[in-house]
Amino acid sequence: MRRQRIYQIRNTAAEIYLEKGMNMEMGDIARKAGLGRGTVYHYYNNKISLIEDLLIEAFEEAQKITMETLNTNESPLIRLEQYAKCQLGSWIKQPFVFILFKNLFQSEPIPTQNYDELLNNFQTHLYSPVT
Repeated sequence: MRRQRIYQIRNTAAEIYLEKGMNMEMGDIARKAGLGRGTVYHYYNNKISLIEDLLIEAFEEAQKITMETLNTNESPLIRLEQYAKCQLGSWIKQPFVFILFKNLFQSEPIPTQNYDELLNNFQTHLYSPVT
């Protein structure tokens, strides 16, 4: 149940972030998810910690897709096609993966404690393997 609740909060937060950006509030997440504010705060102290968890999970998912699709013996064009299909599919299923790419491609800093590390890891493990 805990894992399901966290997934519900994260997905709802991603949807609201896409609508409002950093203007989103924890109350917005609670309302849209059909949860009490206390429930959301039970899992996350504030929106920054929630966004940090979203981005960490998004990075891990994107890295997994990158490694699985680009580290094969297929031709480069086939690998790129598989990568694009899988990565774009993940953006639909998990909007927080889209948020990661959107913000880092547009160089929109995300107010997290580890932004520079995230940007460096993005360049090294997600962008460079594709290029």
